[in-house]
Amino acid sequence: RSRWLSALQHTCSIPLQRDMWITFVAHNLNQPVSGVQNPEHSGYLSRLEGQSSWISYYCVLKDGCLYSYPNDTSPSAIGAFMLQGYGVSDLAKLSPSERVAPMDERHVFVLNPYFDHHSKFLFKTDNDLSKRDWVNALRLSINQWLLAD
Repeated sequence: RSRWLSALQHTCSIPLQRDMWITFVAHNLNQPVSGVQNPEHSGYLSRLEGQSSWISYYCVLKDGCLYSYPNDTSPSAIGAFMLQGYGVSDLAKLSPSERVAPMDERHVFVLNPYFDHHSKFLFKTDNDLSKRDWVNALRLSINQWLLAD
């Protein structure tokens, strides 16, 4: 019985250790763009909001989290998108039934959830090179986080 209680106590302490990552994300949310140390990628992305509105954000990718800022000189992030549970795909590779809305898809990529109850997010870049760089960086960041867990 004491072994069982000891195992239960140990298991209950594990989430406290994992909260360090949440603390790290919260810390980065309060940092300016230049305050996020060693980002994996950064630059402007537009996100589809609603059916046809593209809103531009300056984004910083760090450790499986995409931080969004109104611009590249903002004093703090306005959001953090934790990428765990998502994959990255090219909009052109989705079937018509998977698409959110018809659009010019040349520079668009999708963050697809692995679970049906999560939302898809569509992002657009200015050119093919930027799109390729973002897709590669997002995939690498997501894969590194998954392998580290």
